[in-house]
Amino acid sequence: MQLPMQTHFVSLADEILKLPPCIICLTGGGGKSSLMYSLGAAISRLGNSGRGARVLLTTTTRIMRPNPLQSAFFVESDTPASLSLPEMPCVLTAAAPAGLGQNPDYLCGYNPQELDNLWKRSAADWLIVEADGSARRPIKAPVDKEPVIPSLCGLVIAVAGLSAVGEVYDDKRVFRAGAFSELTGLRPGDRLAPETLAALFTHPAGLFKGSPEKARRMAFLNQADATGKLEQAVALAQAVLSKHDGMLYGVYAGSARQRDVPCLRFVPITPIHHFFNSEVLPELQEYSIKDHFFAEGLS
Repeated sequence: MQLPMQTHFVSLADEILKLPPCIICLTGGGGKSSLMYSLGAAISRLGNSGRGARVLLTTTTRIMRPNPLQSAFFVESDTPASLSLPEMPCVLTAAAPAGLGQNPDYLCGYNPQELDNLWKRSAADWLIVEADGSARRPIKAPVDKEPVIPSLCGLVIAVAGLSAVGEVYDDKRVFRAGAFSELTGLRPGDRLAPETLAALFTHPAGLFKGSPEKARRMAFLNQADATGKLEQAVALAQAVLSKHDGMLYGVYAGSARQRDVPCLRFVPITPIHHFFNSEVLPELQEYSIKDHFFAEGLS
């Protein structure tokens, strides 16, 4: 039996701005970097009740060197203690230079304590951290010491790319195959079914592993604007919401590359919603997700 859900068309940036400013950590695969840059641009423009905010983008692992379209302002520094943003709305990307013999196109991250210290001294209004590596695969499962999350993180967003859902499990789609097989029970050659992939978001050893106890948690299903992927987003959201233990702030499906990250938020319909029905709570009625999604311009 499918879990009945209601959906709301939202901006992920607006959803985040309902929360207190914090360190945001992105884990998983399938679009973390795109999400980091999109959220950074949106929060810097919309934060502080529309007055704008100072946003620092960085990593605890490795990121590719940003291009000017991703981040107009970039600092390459191995001394994060010296970083500070001006008292005006802006986005700054900062990371350490690649080490000797490493690929210069990639930048190294800061350790969690360094980012906690940046937050303590209010170096930025928001700090967005790519806290996991996925080697550009849409699906990733963490191994020991992954993800790398600062202790003061207030929001963890676990990301999965819908391009892998329904496809065959192979090393082009899944990073950390050993950990993924242990987590899901799947083996290479199996189909990546939504019901099984839900474990990435619900298992204690999944993408929220190492999150601070008080940190809020969001699941973001990226690439929902790709042809044929919306139905899989719905199926994966249903699987996640039917298994999670109430610790998720929300499950979202959208496109990390689009301005302000437009998406659908999925919410389970509880028995009390059915009791009131449409006479009292008309907004809770189910409707065609696909029609709504594309009518709002997310194609």
